[in-house]
Amino acid sequence: MTTDTTTDSAAEAAAPKTPLRAPSTAAAGARRAIAALGGFLSRCRDDLSDAVLLGWGQAAPWVRVLAVILSFGFITYVAGSLAAIAWPVLGPVADTATGALHLYLDQHTEGLQLDSSAAFTAWMSAGALFALVATLSTSAVARLAWTGWSAATLAAVWQASPDGSRPVATALTAAVLAGASVVALHGLTFSLRPRITVHNTVENHTPPPTAWPARPAKQRVPGPFDMN
Repeated sequence: MTTDTTTDSAAEAAAPKTPLRAPSTAAAGARRAIAALGGFLSRCRDDLSDAVLLGWGQAAPWVRVLAVILSFGFITYVAGSLAAIAWPVLGPVADTATGALHLYLDQHTEGLQLDSSAAFTAWMSAGALFALVATLSTSAVARLAWTGWSAATLAAVWQASPDGSRPVATALTAAVLAGASVVALHGLTFSLRPRITVHNTVENHTPPPTAWPARPAKQRVPGPFDMN
């Protein structure tokens, strides 16, 4: 038994050991290419630096897309947190506006292919889309769409609310829409002053070359050996 164990140990010691795998040359080269000057990480760093130093207009497309996604996520998170905190107060106000709008859609969707719930969802989704596009792009068309949507919502709430509570319901709805318009219509001014744009243009004019006066011709005095 001891002899067999000794023989097995000697055979294992004599057997060639499997060499350790060397790191892949291709993988190492790829890592160096990514981290090297002018590689992928270097280009990303340069794009971010250009966006910070030169402004939004000179930012790379992928930087703009990333900024929009992060901004939308941050705004959604902040809005959700604020809504959760203020919902005990704002909840009845929102229920007043949405309840009147639901009642209006119930009264005016008879005979249509969609019911009042689907119409309410489509209407609110359209308003959220208009507000988002107007906020991110500051487009005049998106702002007009948001303004028209808000006016139509106020008209629907006014018509569907009971006579006694109609002014209060419309005023609360207008307050909610005004708060949303602060974000959707940011940067919009109604100043009647003419807008004057001053462009400073610096032109370098090269002066013409200086014209030096011509040297007078030197008169030669005839010598004694000159022939007439």
